[in-house]
Amino acid sequence: LLRSIAQALGSTVDELLIKADISLHNAKQRGKSRLEFFEGGMAATFSKRIEIENLLAETLKEENFTLLYQPVIKADTGKIAYYEALIRIKGQPMPAADFIPIAEESNLILPIGRWVIAAAIKQLTEWRERGKDLRPISINVSPKQFYDAYLADFLSSRLKANQIEPALIEMEITETVFIDSMKEAVGIIKNLKDLGVVITLDDFGTGYSSMNYITSIPVDRIKLDRRITEKHAETPA
Repeated sequence: LLRSIAQALGSTVDELLIKADISLHNAKQRGKSRLEFFEGGMAATFSKRIEIENLLAETLKEENFTLLYQPVIKADTGKIAYYEALIRIKGQPMPAADFIPIAEESNLILPIGRWVIAAAIKQLTEWRERGKDLRPISINVSPKQFYDAYLADFLSSRLKANQIEPALIEMEITETVFIDSMKEAVGIIKNLKDLGVVITLDDFGTGYSSMNYITSIPVDRIKLDRRITEKHAETPA
């Protein structure tokens, strides 16, 4: 049957199976219980995804990632409140928004996330040794990393090994971590807070958020999505 279909489409059986696999991948990315028909542009997109995935695997193996530290300034004092850790690939102009989703899909996000935690804590250690005033470093935590059963243990071990005050690490999560199970997510947050780290809810108001549940989430800080602040700014009094 596959051979007949392939001949009808003017392709070999192997090519037909590859196209079916690409279509299946696209369907899974767009949601459950849906059909997806192969289109020419899908092959290029899929090929680019595989290329980035291979690049990430090689970068992780060679430890060729780097962190940039973007200061967040207090408006009332002009002093640095904390730093946001931004991951980059050395020698690559590619923004994190292009490779983090692919890392999430391929499960590379777990070892990459651990690398980021270790690198941020190491940076705090280096600043301390150079006599600099320490400021917290904020780390973005993806949903898959958030639900990693070994996250708290890894974080705790790195903090203790480097004798870093836990409050100097701030972990940013998004509201998507609450979609599957509010109870489980809250439990994970409490476990992380028990270590002494700071938990921030980022991009509040982008879809799933609700004022009905926000008071039940034990986070230390909430960062509003820009669209919310702009909307309220435009609303007449």
